[in-house]
Amino acid sequence: MAGFAYVIDSGKFDEEYDDLFSSEFCTYLPASDIYTGCDFDFIGRVIEYKSLKYQKEKMLLLDVELINGDELSFILPMVVNQRNIRIDSVKKGSFISGRFWLQGKIFN
Repeated sequence: MAGFAYVIDSGKFDEEYDDLFSSEFCTYLPASDIYTGCDFDFIGRVIEYKSLKYQKEKMLLLDVELINGDELSFILPMVVNQRNIRIDSVKKGSFISGRFWLQGKIFN
């Protein structure tokens, strides 16, 4: 499985949500304004990243932790065009949010 991120933004909540979510909160949910079964909104932590070029486009390949926990950890490889990154930089350990298209299937 892999994801193609349409957009990447900051993964920090506004201060008004500090009591609801821990600073380590990660999740992904079906996209809120469109239902395709393949589009998801997310907040996650960057585990690894590297830059690459594809047909003259600068891309970023990310491993993003979407569920954190000892037994339930879920890390999804994700690619994003650097033009679609709305924050100054993406670093290992930083929290990001956005929307991705999921390629692949989850089996039980």
